[in-house]
Amino acid sequence: MVIQENKKINAEKIRRKFGSCWNYEDNYMHHDNGKVWLLWKPNTMHIRVVNVSDQYIHVEVCTLDRIIQYAATIIYTFNQLEKRKLLWKRIEALSMNVNSSWIVIGDFNNVLISQDRIGGNNVTEAEYKDLANMMQITVLFEARTADLTVEVLLPNISDHAPLKVTMVKQQVSRKTMFKFINCTTKDESYVQVITKIWQQKMEGTTMFKLRVKLKNQQPILHKLNKKYTNIQQQIQQARRVLEQAQNDLNSNLFDAQAIEHVKHCTDQLTRLNQLEESILLQKSKVTWLTLGDRNNSFFHASVKEKNNHKGIHTLTSLTGEILNTQDIIEKEIN
Repeated sequence: MVIQENKKINAEKIRRKFGSCWNYEDNYMHHDNGKVWLLWKPNTMHIRVVNVSDQYIHVEVCTLDRIIQYAATIIYTFNQLEKRKLLWKRIEALSMNVNSSWIVIGDFNNVLISQDRIGGNNVTEAEYKDLANMMQITVLFEARTADLTVEVLLPNISDHAPLKVTMVKQQVSRKTMFKFINCTTKDESYVQVITKIWQQKMEGTTMFKLRVKLKNQQPILHKLNKKYTNIQQQIQQARRVLEQAQNDLNSNLFDAQAIEHVKHCTDQLTRLNQLEESILLQKSKVTWLTLGDRNNSFFHASVKEKNNHKGIHTLTSLTGEILNTQDIIEKEIN
């Protein structure tokens, strides 16, 4: 937790209200008004204070299991341009010793580009160019809205509203369940490989044998499925082969071998087109479209729309809490 703009005379009174379960660090030694407070619960994370100045507190953060480690710099900059320039230089110096992820957060009292200013006096390049240069040197960048959520809390008696910033956890792609592609039943080797699996002799109960045989056929079916994962590329290749065969036939319209080759290429392209439609129909679940419709743009739009509706990125619980991690969302729904 970060608290800014608290006078030293009120410090102990406010900290007693938080209780003894919090540790804290401040910069009163460097500024009478104590521009920055940092509070944390030691039973949730380890924090090592690296450097403190009149405009920032720089720390290293580590979870108790040491899986997540990063550097954090909490800043509250002065209004004077020259003092802000000094801060940017100090942050450049800090970056030389940062070897992990790094977040710089707080009140910058500065915009990065002139368009960021809403109301008030116009901003000149001299006011923000040093900040931009510092970010370029330290390879810092503004967090995108897709990377975090910001919740504005009630200000209570203060004239500042607290902000709750939560970094959005990148969704880890989970192993998807096996999906059977219906058109694999038309593969010439399908019946042979499936028959071989189900004719295997094994000991055990009927249910045990059923489970084992179903499990054993998955890698075989998965291998067959792979034949159709690049069906569009196969269709494009088949079209090129057919065009070449037709060009060859045009040079000799009575060549029986060329005529037979064109017929074979045409049948191959037709078969691949039918397979593609079968796959798209299965994915989109639009059963009223007939084969031969060739409405690929509609098929792909249907599949894309269906996939977009699968993801739940944030969820508000019955208690009003905003949930934004996959595990917690699943627990809430289940």
